[in-house]
Amino acid sequence: MVGSLAITGNEVIDGNANNLFQDISRIDRTIGDVALRKAFIGISTDNNDIYLGSHLILTEPPRDQNVSVLLFNTRRADSIEVAPIITAS
Repeated sequence: MVGSLAITGNEVIDGNANNLFQDISRIDRTIGDVALRKAFIGISTDNNDIYLGSHLILTEPPRDQNVSVLLFNTRRADSIEVAPIITAS
């Protein structure tokens, strides 16, 4: 997904490590970093009924105390930007 600007059919499975981001390097842990990913959120249903009221929330903070996450939307209605902010240890 790195470097891709197009929507793909790649599913991001909840609870799996490194779904959107690679491991944090020693350099990033030393000097800090901001990494951005654009995620195109979609809802799959078993039929053609209209699905209303979907939303996205972060229910738990990152396990790493030096990582913060920021969600924000862009002008595209179907995408969310995800920005982890890594502070130096």
